[in-house]
Amino acid sequence: MNVEFNALARCRKERGATLVVAMIMLVLISIIGFSAMQTTTMQERMTGSLKDKEISFQAAEAALRAQEKWIDDQVKMPSLDDVFAEYGKSGVTELQGVSADPQAKAEERSFVPDSLDVGHEIKTGVDVYRVEAQGVGQTDRAQTRLESFYGKRFN
Repeated sequence: MNVEFNALARCRKERGATLVVAMIMLVLISIIGFSAMQTTTMQERMTGSLKDKEISFQAAEAALRAQEKWIDDQVKMPSLDDVFAEYGKSGVTELQGVSADPQAKAEERSFVPDSLDVGHEIKTGVDVYRVEAQGVGQTDRAQTRLESFYGKRFN
């Protein structure tokens, strides 16, 4: 009888400890799950921002290449405005996934002669242009500005 009483007393003491340990484990698992959820949400935001930045870069790159091609297609040296021109048709957004069309401008920077000879004959060489483009992504927060120097021989 004494043995049964001791076993019963021991059993009652262990029930309270099991409940406390189970509650502590439940709190720890909840903290780990909440932390994992916050990390995943932050990584998803970072990925979205990176995608938006890449779209703005691609848009600016398209406008930059289009402006360089326009210079390359000219037969004689063009007169350039110092204003940004919209990519494609005016008022129409041709690029998918951007909030606004990219814009580009070109300005004449210098003339690089083929030789250093001094004289009265017509000089041959390369006209160098500075081409600048700007693009936006899916939102206006992602903006990219690119610049290149492009040479074209007109003579």
